[in-house]
Amino acid sequence: MIVKGQETRQAKLTLPPVVFVSGFLTSVKHEWKQAAVSMSERSTQRSLITALIGPVSSVMDRARELFYCLKGGRVDYGLEHSKKAGHNQFGKIYEHGLYECWSEQNPIHIFGHSLGGPTSLALQSQLEQQLFPGYETSASWIRSITCVSAPMLGTTVSYLLGSCETVPGAVKVLSIGSFLTRAIHLYEWLDLKFLKTKVDFQLGHWNLAKSFQPLAFISSVWNLICGLTGFSPIILSTDNAAFDLTIEGMKLLVDKHIRTFNCSFYQSYTTSYATTDDYSCKTNSINEGLKYQRNTNIKTLPFYFRHLFHSIRQYRCPTPKHDQLQIAGLTYCDADWAENDGCVNTISQAHPHACTLISRQPLNNIYEEKYNIDQSSRVQRHIHCEHRSLHLMSNSHSEGLVTNGSNCSFPEVTPPECSLGVWHVYSTVDISHYGLCWGGRNRSQQRQFFNHTYDKLDYFDQITSRKKQ
Repeated sequence: MIVKGQETRQAKLTLPPVVFVSGFLTSVKHEWKQAAVSMSERSTQRSLITALIGPVSSVMDRARELFYCLKGGRVDYGLEHSKKAGHNQFGKIYEHGLYECWSEQNPIHIFGHSLGGPTSLALQSQLEQQLFPGYETSASWIRSITCVSAPMLGTTVSYLLGSCETVPGAVKVLSIGSFLTRAIHLYEWLDLKFLKTKVDFQLGHWNLAKSFQPLAFISSVWNLICGLTGFSPIILSTDNAAFDLTIEGMKLLVDKHIRTFNCSFYQSYTTSYATTDDYSCKTNSINEGLKYQRNTNIKTLPFYFRHLFHSIRQYRCPTPKHDQLQIAGLTYCDADWAENDGCVNTISQAHPHACTLISRQPLNNIYEEKYNIDQSSRVQRHIHCEHRSLHLMSNSHSEGLVTNGSNCSFPEVTPPECSLGVWHVYSTVDISHYGLCWGGRNRSQQRQFFNHTYDKLDYFDQITSRKKQ
């Protein structure tokens, strides 16, 4: 039922398809299995499409790649953006799009996990701005966007992995991030075709691959030396996923490029795999009662390692960076930032921009003053949102799904959680970053989760059909 990235057959079902967008360093081959199983059990079925886009590319580049992955053609990153970033304007060629009939009359639902969430939102903004030559696009090409465990305010794990707090885009020497960038640069330089069929970072527009032409070979060797010594052009440009995942990078991205539209539905699912314990109370009574990462699963390793030495709550950025994190009332040292799913802070997963539930303080101007940003240039400052709890029962024999004490049936009249242009946030507990998508012990919860989201998509389509009549 799922259309893999390398397949080209068109969806022939009448319902808008669901396009799955994976996150940072994630292979779609290992995700979305339960999504297909849950869809096969339903009476009303729709096609499921998984898009293959750059796993380490910046959010804006990934959005461009997602468009051409669906429509077909050669990826155009835009002349102005390419010059500023330092890479080629054109990239990979998709001979056949996964959904070539995509248009305002044939919209799609997008399901973004982790960095796939911001990628989907950036794509919709690009569609509205008509940044794709030869296409008359609009935000209406997307009927709904569903974000799962998405770092829409960035994630502090990026600093634990090596992102520099004081120099935007820089990576600390001997950090996990520095070794990762060197490994990716070497992998791209070797350009081994049999490996690219398994893992493709899709960085062809950066010209990292070796060349056997006399002059080009010397240049490629020099680029490799630069990459292995920490001067890879990808890192130096900040046009990469690592920078976008920082709180500063995501804030710049959201303020300049991401907004919501009254023609689409928005929903997000936050995950948390933390518990309240007395670990930090043994050394610091101030932290009593806060939530900390508690499992040792390899998928949530970064935050767990930090917990072994001192709690996430006790982590302090240097003073310059700490000032930068005082954005819209979002204080890094606030207790709310301690809760996480192993990769992303739970508070960051709700939606882009600020709401009273997240900021808890009046918006301030520290961010605008520091970067000389004109407030009128921000595409959106506030967000309209509804926050609810979603309880997924872990019992493998349970069939129900409880939301705020009620079932998942929707009344005839459009409820608040189905309003256009409003973010509808569902909070889950005891679920790690990959718990809702990957296989494992959470299969029962995954099944309930996808049934819930598919019910919502069906209802979104019903609402749209009624308005057209």
